[in-house]
Amino acid sequence: MQEFSTAALGPDLQTRHADITVLVATHRSSLERAAARLEAALCDVYDSDADVDVDLRTLPSFSAPESTPTLLERLADADCLVLEQAASESSAADADVAAVLEAVRRRYPSRPAIVVSDAPPDDGSTPVTDAVRSYRFIDHVRTADLVTTDAVADDPRCDRAYERLARRVRSAIARRRLDGLSTRLLAGIQLSQDAIAVAGPDGRLEAANCWFAAQFGYEHETLCGRSWTDFFTAEAVAHLEATAIPTAADGWRWTGTCTGRRRSGEPIPVRVRLAGLEDGSLVFVVESAVDEDDGESADGEESVLDGEP
Repeated sequence: MQEFSTAALGPDLQTRHADITVLVATHRSSLERAAARLEAALCDVYDSDADVDVDLRTLPSFSAPESTPTLLERLADADCLVLEQAASESSAADADVAAVLEAVRRRYPSRPAIVVSDAPPDDGSTPVTDAVRSYRFIDHVRTADLVTTDAVADDPRCDRAYERLARRVRSAIARRRLDGLSTRLLAGIQLSQDAIAVAGPDGRLEAANCWFAAQFGYEHETLCGRSWTDFFTAEAVAHLEATAIPTAADGWRWTGTCTGRRRSGEPIPVRVRLAGLEDGSLVFVVESAVDEDDGESADGEESVLDGEP
């Protein structure tokens, strides 16, 4: 049976890849000092991650929809898109930018994009603001918050503005990678032959596989949202809350036997392995603890392992 460790379940999302590539598409013929400033800001926010190299690429003179195929081609190996929208009162121009975002979403559903424009994202409804609200990986930065002209080259507000944009880029990339990691972990849980469930910080199941459902006599689709306490007797819950959960919260793996409770109310002896995650979530790995000789559980038998690999 596989042992779980909190270290294995909590990878450093920022150092998972050696390179960060950001594509900046702008209507201007040149980004002048803006490109260097943004690249420097990105290097600063990633400075604590020694294994990360930042690669800033630009697509000048971008015009939607004529330049959209080129943008999609250049975005293939990029981690994030920064799209600068030209100032315009035209609703057609807004619709063109929204069409670009839709094309990006269709080709690269999980590719984060940040729109830099004059329009406040919470001021009314335009095709662009609607796209920002609708797509989970699209964010917005106001042009007024980002100084980009050579005339204010020595203004310290420039550096602060680019630092804010760089942090938004980093957060967007981390959010996308976390989403991908979560998807892979959920796939691993479903493929495992162990009975596994993950309870969120509120104690309710956020993921569980079919083996966990079978162990306790539930339909698989009814598990999410149930409290983990539904699967154990009151005495077992009290024991787990007093001993196992504090142990897991301290970064150790707890293993022990207790009495589970099937959907019918029938008590069943189970062996539980429990690990805690940094956000307060709990990972339960459950198997039958029936003694082969007399059919009874070895209640009270438990052990604690260091959470480090």
